[in-house]
Amino acid sequence: MARPVLLSRDTGKFGDYKMKRSYALMAVAGFWIACSGRLVTVEAAPQELSTAVCDKLNSCTPASIAQIFGDVATCKARSAISLKSTFTAPGTSVTSAQLGSCFDAIQSASCADLSNGNATLVACEFKGTLPNATACAVSPQCQSGYCSISIESSSMNNCGKCATRVALGGDCVTTACETNLFCDNVSRKCVARPKAGEACTSTTWCAAGTTCIGAKCSAPLGENADCSASPGGCDSALGLTCNASTKKCAKVSFASAGQDCGMVSGQYVSCVGTNYCALATGTASGKCTTSPKEPEDCTTSCLTPAQCNPTTKKCEIFDPATCK
Repeated sequence: MARPVLLSRDTGKFGDYKMKRSYALMAVAGFWIACSGRLVTVEAAPQELSTAVCDKLNSCTPASIAQIFGDVATCKARSAISLKSTFTAPGTSVTSAQLGSCFDAIQSASCADLSNGNATLVACEFKGTLPNATACAVSPQCQSGYCSISIESSSMNNCGKCATRVALGGDCVTTACETNLFCDNVSRKCVARPKAGEACTSTTWCAAGTTCIGAKCSAPLGENADCSASPGGCDSALGLTCNASTKKCAKVSFASAGQDCGMVSGQYVSCVGTNYCALATGTASGKCTTSPKEPEDCTTSCLTPAQCNPTTKKCEIFDPATCK
């Protein structure tokens, strides 16, 4: 699967996603990007950088903007909240100079580089002051530049421990691999990402700009391409999925509040970012429902980066300082 551009909370670098819930988790960490080559102070970063990164995302992967936020304006407003939470997290020590280096890396990278966390983006893997085994919520808090978070780690699934990434050949059952490696599902070891033309499986993270098609890393399939043999090969960065009826790569359809979502007539229909798909019991389809935001009442879903607190049943912006 091609991997759209996002900064993953549990990796501290640009990473991949598969579902809208994954998008929301990633959005919590925030984004860093350049603005006409100028430096941005940490204090001004939330608003300045949210504007720049959303514009960049919209140019590289407009489908991700639609699915995560609905539109660019909402992306800018909600990402600013994410950035503020990250920059004020205990242990975070990002400087203007470090931001500038990351900005340069982003500006010189292609959309393919951004979508696959290429090595050129190591400048964006910020490091903080917290030692390994210290409680954390975002990777820039940690000396190692990596906060390992378990899905069961807290009631709102945000707290983890600072840890060191695993090197080539190392055990990755509980800890993520170093940049440009991925965790093999069979061996559970960190292995190199195969390049174009090299062998792969459906779970392989292929090199930048490629995805696994016909057991080889290849350029993702474009619109109207035959995807019968490789349903996961359509270019998700362009918002394409394999239509179950036509077996052709087609753009994901987006629905608004009250409209059908999920699998509709053989094609996946996603809700625009200010909504979530409330699936009917025992089915793969449902209705788009407006996502509540902080401090509104919630059941399971809130407008990113807010999360539904299972105890209070209120949408809340998670405070990294609560991780102890």
